[in-house]
Amino acid sequence: MKAHIYKDPAVVLLWNYSQSQPGYGTLQAICRRHKAALRTVSPEETGETVAALLGLEPLRRCGASAVQAPSAILFSGLDRHIQAILDTMQSAGVDIPLKALATPTNRGWSFAALLAELESEHKAMQAEREAQP
Repeated sequence: MKAHIYKDPAVVLLWNYSQSQPGYGTLQAICRRHKAALRTVSPEETGETVAALLGLEPLRRCGASAVQAPSAILFSGLDRHIQAILDTMQSAGVDIPLKALATPTNRGWSFAALLAELESEHKAMQAEREAQP
């Protein structure tokens, strides 16, 4: 019996980052280069699970959750290329403060819950940096 290796779909989810912002073209080019879908998450979709937004399960059409988060990006299926992608984003000046990889754990979270967790982690990291001499 052969082992079946599960591979996440190559998808990039964007939050609060419009096509008119500088760097959007860079994100499109990155996705084309890595054969990844680029999907913007709308406020109406924040109640959906990360898995549904990645296309791993049907959308439930459960509506929006109240979210006040800065721009965010979630990468799925691009783990081997993530450092090169982040380097490209930085050199092109793409400013997205919240970044994450899709994991087996966060796939089950609502997108709103993921954003809340990312924002909490981001604030904790900023506070730690500011506290260092």
